[in-house]
Amino acid sequence: MSPTIRIMTPLTIGIASLLWTSLSSADDATVITPSPEPSPQPTVVVVEPTPQGDMVSRRERNGPNGQMIVGGIVTFGVSYGTAAIVGATSEHQGDDHLYVPIVGPWLDFADRGACGPPTSASCASETGNKVLLAVDGVFQAIGVLSVAGGFLFTGTHESTTMSGKAAEPTLQIAPVQYGRSGFGLSAVGSF
Repeated sequence: MSPTIRIMTPLTIGIASLLWTSLSSADDATVITPSPEPSPQPTVVVVEPTPQGDMVSRRERNGPNGQMIVGGIVTFGVSYGTAAIVGATSEHQGDDHLYVPIVGPWLDFADRGACGPPTSASCASETGNKVLLAVDGVFQAIGVLSVAGGFLFTGTHESTTMSGKAAEPTLQIAPVQYGRSGFGLSAVGSF
């Protein structure tokens, strides 16, 4: 088994297990039946004070989109780090290209050579290696494009401010019903 397969197989299994969703079934089922009579909903009074003054909304450009840049760095770092480790440990023809960022997996893909008869085990593993090289090359490119996009598409922040006279204290009282036969008063205010 080549060192490339020894390293990439556990990595691929790990990623696949994180992405794979499994179903589990419960041993015992508990059935809850709803009560025949619906429960009454209490009356709720919501009072919002009217703002006194002018509301001003503004959008600010904060500069580079930090989330996009960090995501790109992590994506590129993981995919390039994997390729560099494989390039360092493998003795296969062309794996020394993996040290080159972004285009290295594609150079290695083109320089792999023949795998032998199509039914041999080495041909099946070589096909798997080529698939992993293509996936690695795509993720390296996505990482670099995300970092570049983070600098091109700046982040924005929206803020709303209120200026003018401060709101005066208010108090409003309203009747409410609690349950079927409970009545009372509700007091809502701003101070």
